[in-house]
Amino acid sequence: MKIRHDKEYGHFKIILNSKKNAGSQKVADNCVLDFDAEGNVIGIEILNAPRHDIDPAQLDYTDISDPAYKAELLKKVAARKQEAHGQ
Repeated sequence: MKIRHDKEYGHFKIILNSKKNAGSQKVADNCVLDFDAEGNVIGIEILNAPRHDIDPAQLDYTDISDPAYKAELLKKVAARKQEAHGQ
């Protein structure tokens, strides 16, 4: 995975793998997805990132397969379910 940031134009791109880009689709005013030949997403580009309060220097990476992270996430989900059911 690679992350690219064009400071001059404010574009931010996440490249998920090294497969060849077979096409792109704009999915929002500031978001373009890149696809491989099989239709899998291989890249995400955010246009005008500073205008949307996206700062790559503030990148916070979390491995969600980490058992401690999963346990905390499950606690939050259980609490939200209880709130939703009025318990």
